[in-house]
Amino acid sequence: MKHSAFLGVVAVTFFFASGAFAQIDRITGRTFATRSEVIAKHGMAATAHPLATQIAIDILKRGGTAVDAAIAANAALGLMEPVSCGIGGDLFAIVWDAKTKKLYGINGSGRSPKGLYYDQMKAELNKLGVQSIPKFGMLSISVPGTVDAWFELHDRFGKLPMKDDLAPAIQYATEGFPVTELIAFYLKHNIQILEKQPGALRQTYTVDGRAPEKGDLFKNPDLANTYRIIGEQGRDAFYRGEIADKIDKFFRENGGFLRKEDFASHHSDWVDLVSTNYRGYDVYELPPNTQGATVLEMLNILEGFDLKSIAEKRDRPQKAEKSRKRDRPQNTAPRSGPTKGQAKKGGKWPKWRQEEAKRVRMGAQQRAKRGTGQNGRSAGPSGRNGDRPRNTALSSGPKKGQVQKGTMGLVFVVRNRI
Repeated sequence: MKHSAFLGVVAVTFFFASGAFAQIDRITGRTFATRSEVIAKHGMAATAHPLATQIAIDILKRGGTAVDAAIAANAALGLMEPVSCGIGGDLFAIVWDAKTKKLYGINGSGRSPKGLYYDQMKAELNKLGVQSIPKFGMLSISVPGTVDAWFELHDRFGKLPMKDDLAPAIQYATEGFPVTELIAFYLKHNIQILEKQPGALRQTYTVDGRAPEKGDLFKNPDLANTYRIIGEQGRDAFYRGEIADKIDKFFRENGGFLRKEDFASHHSDWVDLVSTNYRGYDVYELPPNTQGATVLEMLNILEGFDLKSIAEKRDRPQKAEKSRKRDRPQNTAPRSGPTKGQAKKGGKWPKWRQEEAKRVRMGAQQRAKRGTGQNGRSAGPSGRNGDRPRNTALSSGPKKGQVQKGTMGLVFVVRNRI
């Protein structure tokens, strides 16, 4: 009996402790930080799905490189998060190699079909009564470049056999995995939009004829078979073999333009990166046809502004409002301070709140003297030099000391779209 009572006290104590600390900010003072960061010694992985992340870590534990882990995770995401990526899309990657101390960039995007030349595209758009390429349908499809980029990366940086990298995704596709809440939402939304398009959408992405719900066990045996063929027969099975034959057949039967010859002639490109220096950090991106140069230009513009000051000015009214609501005496209307009666009841504002109000008043007085508004816009940079983009320079890698030494793949980005 004493043992049972003790357990009950522990359970109750834990419950109230959890509730008490649930709303407290991080000890760092950063309210946006929801949990402590992950710290590791030998390797790390981060993806949009916990199972894909675990797969990547398992590959690292087996002796695989960062590229092996990235390929394994990417294949898993194509199964578990099909609304965002898959082998029907493209791949872009930046890899840091500690051996050569260089950054490598690969552009694995596909080309448009050879048979869909400019005048024909215009004619097809006229048939649809539109002036731009639609988001959905045969006209928007290009050669999928992901698989070729996998093998290009693997040939240069991989260690484990490709079939081992794809094995975890094959197992999950065959045996099934529980669908997460967000993916279930997007699958239901996308099925409604795409179900009129040709193909086996409902056969592939539904469970008993309906969109999978949170917690449903989802399987994709066809994708498992495709991964198995790629792992055993290599990239040519996708671009020159039976998979390319099936894709060619599907497009011919449904009025599409991709052909097997488009697949056979496809290749990824190793590219020189473009870079800029932002507040002492060298930032590298892939050149066009990606949006990397746009990111660098944005950083060059932002460097001309005092972002910390701007953020403080923007957040000040919100912080003041939160403070006002938090410190307002109970059962009173909001006002500049407690009434005489409320003060007697303990309704006096905290000292720190009084000091904050004083600082706000002083700031208002100073702005009035300068003739600026609350947002202080007139104190910003003139715009002549602060927002002028710098010339972006090609560079084979970071300067000495600007990238930490470590295992290959310290910088590895895979962006893969359908």
